[in-house]
Order: sequence, then C-alpha cells, then structure tokens
Amino acid sequence: MNLHLLYAAIDGAHIAFLSVLAIRLLALAPRNRNVQLIVLLAFGAVCAVVSARHSYMAVLPAEFAVDLGPLIIPMNLARNLTSGLLMVLCHSIFRDRRRLPPPLLAVWAVQMSLEEPLEWMAPSAWELAQPHATFVLYEVVPSALQIVMLGFALVWALRESAADLVEARRKTRAVLVAVSVAHIVLALLVERLALQIWALPIDVYFPVHAGITALGLLLSGAIVLLLLRPDAARFVDPLRPPPVATAADVSRHASDVARIRAAFESERIYRRMGLTVGALAEHLKIPEYRLRSLIHGDLGHRNFNTLLHHYRVAEISEALADPAHDDTPVLTLALSAGYQSITPFNRAFRALKGMTPTRFRARSRQKPADS
Repeated sequence: MNLHLLYAAIDGAHIAFLSVLAIRLLALAPRNRNVQLIVLLAFGAVCAVVSARHSYMAVLPAEFAVDLGPLIIPMNLARNLTSGLLMVLCHSIFRDRRRLPPPLLAVWAVQMSLEEPLEWMAPSAWELAQPHATFVLYEVVPSALQIVMLGFALVWALRESAADLVEARRKTRAVLVAVSVAHIVLALLVERLALQIWALPIDVYFPVHAGITALGLLLSGAIVLLLLRPDAARFVDPLRPPPVATAADVSRHASDVARIRAAFESERIYRRMGLTVGALAEHLKIPEYRLRSLIHGDLGHRNFNTLLHHYRVAEISEALADPAHDDTPVLTLALSAGYQSITPFNRAFRALKGMTPTRFRARSRQKPADS
C-alpha cells in the first residue's frame, strides 16, 4: 500500500473526528465557555494537520502536498494557540471560577508573538547568519513557554483530584491530562525540537508527524465516543449537579443527605485530621461514588476539601469571636478543628472570611458604634 495514501487517510480521519467533535459539542451547548474553548482547540488541530502538508511540501509527492500560500500564517497562528487554550480550559474546569493568573496570559502573549509576527518580520539575512540563535528564539523559547502553560494545565488537572466530588469532572481530568502530556511529549519535544536537534534526514519528518497524527486520531476518536453518550452534557458542563435518578430513590436520598449533615454538624467528623472522602464513605456505609454525588448535588460543594474548610472555619470563627477563648492560640484552635498545620488553615480562613484570623478576632472585639 502507498504510504502517502495511508498518511492522507490518517489525516482525513483525524479531521473528520475533530469535525464531529466540534459539531457534537456545539449541538449540546453552543454558548458554554468550555465548549467554545474545545471547538477552538479542534479547529487548531485541523489547522495543524492541513498546514503540515504545506510545511512538508519538499518531501511530499505533489498530489499529497497542500500549498496554502499566505493562508499558512493564520493557520500557524491557530495551531500554535493550542497550549494556551488547553491552559485556559483546564483553569475554567478545575479552578472553580478563580481568576486566571495575569502572568500566564503574558507568557501566552509572548509565545504567540514569537510564533509568527516576530519571526515573519525578522530579516532573512539575520536568520541565515545566526541559525542557532534563530532556532533558540523561534523554536526553543516558544516551546518552553508552551510547556510552562501546559505544566500549569497539568497541575490544575491533577491537583486535588482525589477530593473532587464532581464525577464527570474526574473523568474530564483524565482526558485533559492525556491531551496535555501527549502535546508536550509528541508535538513539542519530539516533532518540534528533537527532530531538528538530532539533525535527522528531512524525509523522516513527515512520517513522524503522521505517527503523531495517528495517535491524535485515537485520542479524538475516544473523546467523540464519550460525547455520543446520552449524558454527554455532563462532560461539557461537569459543574452542573445531576438530578435524583428516580422518584423511588427520594426517601433513601433524603436519608443519606441527613446522615451526612449529622456527621458534620453533630458528630463534627471534620475534626478528624486527614479525613478523606473514602474514610467518610466507610464511616457512613455509603458507596464512595454516591457520597461524592450527594455532597456535590445537595450540599453544594464541588471539592471535599472545601467542605472541610467550610465547617472547620465556621467552628474556629465562633471560637475567635468568643471572649472565653481570648487566651487560646489560633494554632490550637486550628489543630482542634482538624487542620494539620497553620498554613492551610490561614489560606482557607482568608479565602472564606476575607481577612486573617488575628484580624477577625480583633474586629469581633470592637464594640458597635452608638446609634
């Protein structure tokens, strides 16, 4: 079989899967921010497949090459947006509406400016005279910046994964981790850097690219199959709590929720240091997957640690406001509420109360102004 015909079939199948992915998502929730980000990622991946046939024209038969002319510039820009879009998508899904750090937006802007605008404006004579500097400036630096952004995406996807109470989001974590790792290793380290550093023959480049595209085809195909499920909307918007399955479950559902509330409000189980979802599930004799769903859907917490912070900070706040505990160190109160050290307590307290524990205690002692 003609290898170039096989490569073309791989490219065509990959573009088809990416198109189905985008169409399916737009049909589910066209106004959802996560959907829009994923559609942009799919478009960038299509641009990468097509633009490769322009970039590798020197080693492709004429009937398999694609001459994009000036369109290669916007298509390269689109495909080079991938790392930044993955970073924003992971932040949107896993950081619970926290603000995206501005320095990371600056990193993305620098990376994109090095990809096309600055490279296209650079004098040809300088690039010919300084090939090593050109390679570092336009290949190594942008790749390093992309790896930084993808590194943050991986941290956000992996951080507190065990404490995540949103079942659909737990599955989404695995998909985005696979996509991020594959992009770092294959697209950046292998295709963009290693092939040039090792100075391999030019006719090796496109087969390597085709192999990477084939792996992308498998990954996009798996995502499409996932999204063809009737409950696919959960993966598009994993933060939306699922409804109770049937009316027959209502009594059991209410009973389990009451037991969870009692464990926290009466037993104060949150005082146990190192308490996990699994340990709580074992204590209550409720399957862990069901416990996660109940805490998310009925108690309104997306992360188990935020649930613990809610009860622990509430107890400590009450003690700080009580004159009887004026001589009790803040650390003692934190340890008695279940914290293992002062740092996570201080961070959680400031996030929930908007001030430090010491400031909270001082303000609670201030007498209200005379009316």
